[in-house]
Amino acid sequence: MTDSIEKDIKQDSEYKSFIEVIDKIQKGIDKEASLEEMAAPLERYLKKRNQTKDAKNNSQKQLIELLTISEISKDYFKILPPEKPVLLEYIEDDGRKTPFLHKEITAMLVAEGGLGKTRSLGLLAGCLATGVPFLDTYFITKRGTTALILGENNNDDIRRLLYPINKYLIKKIEDNIKSEKRKFTVYSENIEDYEEMMANSISPFSVHGQNACFINEKGEETTFFYSLLEEFIRKEPENGWQLIILDPASRFMGVEAEKNNAIATKFIACLERISNSLKGKPTVMLAHHANKIDAKEGSASTQMSRGSSAITDGARWVSIMKKDKGNKEGNISIVEITKTNFTKYHNSIKLNFNQDGIPEFNGWVKQAENNKKEEIVGHLK
Repeated sequence: MTDSIEKDIKQDSEYKSFIEVIDKIQKGIDKEASLEEMAAPLERYLKKRNQTKDAKNNSQKQLIELLTISEISKDYFKILPPEKPVLLEYIEDDGRKTPFLHKEITAMLVAEGGLGKTRSLGLLAGCLATGVPFLDTYFITKRGTTALILGENNNDDIRRLLYPINKYLIKKIEDNIKSEKRKFTVYSENIEDYEEMMANSISPFSVHGQNACFINEKGEETTFFYSLLEEFIRKEPENGWQLIILDPASRFMGVEAEKNNAIATKFIACLERISNSLKGKPTVMLAHHANKIDAKEGSASTQMSRGSSAITDGARWVSIMKKDKGNKEGNISIVEITKTNFTKYHNSIKLNFNQDGIPEFNGWVKQAENNKKEEIVGHLK
């Protein structure tokens, strides 16, 4: 067996699960546990393995049935279609609510390393948990649960990420409760309830050091993907997942997807399947690295995304985070929407990162700087 094959086997999630079972059985033997106690880990492993296989087999059964509109529903054109669910909304100057980010889609936040993608998405998870407006600007339409899955951070890193975010949001909630004119919805007058909301509404998971690819080099879905999908289904909250964060995208798409459009398209299909398989129809948010040349030049377009163009082609919403070159201190970033299929193009914003690295709204980018795109509502590709 070559070293590379042996390494791939050891990184495989099924192999790791089996080794964990063997370790537990060995510990049972050492403790002279009963036969039933020692058999329990193996039974749980086999049950989960069979569930994963069932999920894989079911996903491979493609039932295609083409129907005319009249066969789908006699009321197809008589009843308004359901509105597309919204994750974040913006309140216009005239009081109108306009969607900023929808559910049921794959979205992307693209930036070079170290600009604050992970902290921004961690803050978003906290805002969804507590109902605090994201960046004091984008309002939560429905408080709910986020799966925060990180590849470049171990479990202690994730705790160090979320700990200051929790303190930061709790302070905002306290100020809002005490204010004569409240800026956002108060779900409880008891501040301790919000800490419980944070604890019950974020599910952090580290794949640091693991092979977490959804697609292998042959373009096939991996055991890890089916295991994760099964876990999403098994652990879905009563009100459904609202948001699933995958950071960074490269940990999940695999090497081939970054250079092969066909495999990249299959990766996007995996993300769509995750959202479609869950009752919450969550937004699947990718944090993705920018290519170094465009990042250095400070451009903002979907082409700034590293790797295959099929990745941004498949995403329905793409936001670019870049350095504000006019800021000498280097702690200001600009966030601009470069692609959106279901909303208007909202104005670009400036973010200031405070001493804890938490992003805060720092004003709008001026019209001349923004090179504002034409507002196109609801256009589809």
